[in-house]
Amino acid sequence: MNLMVVGISHRTAPMALRERLAIGPSALPRVLDVLASRFGWETVILSTCNRVEVYLGRPVAEIIPDQELIGEFLSEATGVPLEEFRHRLYCHRGVEALRHLFVVASGLDSLVLGEGQIAGQVRDAYETACEAGTVGPLLHALFQHARRVVRRVHTETELTAGKISVSSLAVDYLRQVFEHFHDK
Repeated sequence: MNLMVVGISHRTAPMALRERLAIGPSALPRVLDVLASRFGWETVILSTCNRVEVYLGRPVAEIIPDQELIGEFLSEATGVPLEEFRHRLYCHRGVEALRHLFVVASGLDSLVLGEGQIAGQVRDAYETACEAGTVGPLLHALFQHARRVVRRVHTETELTAGKISVSSLAVDYLRQVFEHFHDK
């Protein structure tokens, strides 16, 4: 199995750069098609406010495109010069890429630990790639398994018992500062 993820996240890049590298929903099917056609690999792109990640997979042993090629593709797709983000890219391969997908989908790599919104974003990225025809047997199996991992993490742990979004934390903080909001 060949699996690779290349991306940037809130851990490696400031928001302004992540926003520039984001691929909007209307452009995503075209970008997926170009990427899959260029490299001949199964492809899913996760593009959120906190990360842009390219998942590539191929069931047979073959040379994997390197991080630099995927960076060049992101630069081409977004118009952001590679020199501005090359040093902020991360790359995981094989089991580490699979582990990364599970950690991200479960909300363990979110700004707010356990944030539930990311599971839906991962599902949407996968479904968009399915509709674009860029998911094959490997990524299909992995993303389906990621859904099961998310369910287990959320049902067998208390990860989502507290505040699970940046906005809910902000509202709680504002309640401590202000008695009421009606004049704010």
